[in-house]
Amino acid sequence: MKPAQITRTISSPLSWSEIPWGEYYRAALEQQLTPWWPKLFGYHPYRLPFSAKSVDACLLSHTLSFASDPHRMLREVDRVLIDDGWLILTGFNPTSLVGLGKLVPGLRKRLPYSSRMFSMMRMLDWLQLLNYEVLYEHRCQILPWNRRGGLFIGKHLPVLGCLSIIVARKRTIPLTPTSLRERSQRASWRGTVGATKSFRKRSD
Repeated sequence: MKPAQITRTISSPLSWSEIPWGEYYRAALEQQLTPWWPKLFGYHPYRLPFSAKSVDACLLSHTLSFASDPHRMLREVDRVLIDDGWLILTGFNPTSLVGLGKLVPGLRKRLPYSSRMFSMMRMLDWLQLLNYEVLYEHRCQILPWNRRGGLFIGKHLPVLGCLSIIVARKRTIPLTPTSLRERSQRASWRGTVGATKSFRKRSD
């Protein structure tokens, strides 16, 4: 029997696609292990296993597109993100060629056309309600038959880009700005002093 430990280095693939028929192996393993993931990790997508304000960054890559309750998912992500934490959202653009595929009867039940597609403005509204500062927003076009073929649409007609990308940071904004709070405190002190003076004059 050969020893388990060896001295030579074996280069490992970076992805399943580097192995012949690798995607088929990956799909078979995923199918077999799917029933076990809830038992191993024991969490629900809407109840992340992290304490409040404990995560620095979160990437939701097309996650909202397959979520039954995207509002709830965003609130849960907001719960675990630290103040000034990073949030990256990606999804399919409904006003793109991919979005038009949802109108074709033969395609609407196939991926990616069967996924939910939210407009950029709608996702930005969601982030605004949660007090997120959007630092970057972009739409880009992908043409599988031409790697650089989508550059023209992405640059000159971004509204038609099939992919939407948003980079935002969680901001904690006080309900009362500091300057206004200080001014209101000064006004209350002045009122108190004035009331004291008038009380003394009446007493005299």
